[in-house]
Amino acid sequence: TTPQQEASGVGRTTTAYITVASFLLGALCSGFAGYVGMWVSVRANVRVSSAARRSSREALQIATRAGGLSALIVVGMAVIGIAVLYATFYVWLGVDTPGSMKVTDCMCRLLPQTYLL
Repeated sequence: TTPQQEASGVGRTTTAYITVASFLLGALCSGFAGYVGMWVSVRANVRVSSAARRSSREALQIATRAGGLSALIVVGMAVIGIAVLYATFYVWLGVDTPGSMKVTDCMCRLLPQTYLL
């Protein structure tokens, strides 16, 4: 922990809790995005193979739309996960109190190590 973290009351224990929360939320978001992505992909594959008999253009269009939907779900879950972490840290770290550590400082230091990997 840095001196700034210690001065604002964010010690080793709090950092450990933040790390655990980030890992768990990242795993939850990743699992949900993976499940929905596979669900969409399986159903799209059936439609793509059926459309490929008629025309390659139609098959490519269906495949692109299904892939786009899966990509939007993954990006959406990442944004939701980061927003939930920001809101949680905002409340948990007491941003309104004098001498408190900024949420963005905390997230910029911890997220690359935990959530985004």
